[in-house]
Amino acid sequence: MSAVRRIIIYIFFIGCIIVCATTIFAAYSGQINPQDLAIAPLMCMVFPFCIIATLVVLFICIIVKRWLALIPIVTLICCIGPIFNYSPVNIALLSHNNHNDKNSFSLLCYNAYNFIAHNNYYPAE
Repeated sequence: MSAVRRIIIYIFFIGCIIVCATTIFAAYSGQINPQDLAIAPLMCMVFPFCIIATLVVLFICIIVKRWLALIPIVTLICCIGPIFNYSPVNIALLSHNNHNDKNSFSLLCYNAYNFIAHNNYYPAE
């Protein structure tokens, strides 16, 4: 293996580690108090983009070096709970909304971490 290729693989390895660490931090940033760390709520909002970046890195890892693909795979396994919390896909025989449809599909993507109003004021529904 040439020295240039080895350097490129090391740089890609470091980039892979950075993307995967950012994804894990974004996945669990909803558990951090925003008063303790101000970037945590922002990372929580970019979590879907981190997942997409991890999937892109996984695809590139499979092409470049297969053993590197273990890093994004482990990252996605570590983040499987927050992924389903953020965007739970529920496929059931009966819908939870009491519809009579035999096949139901629901996708929830808004306020998945059940954030509360900072001033405890909730507008009337």
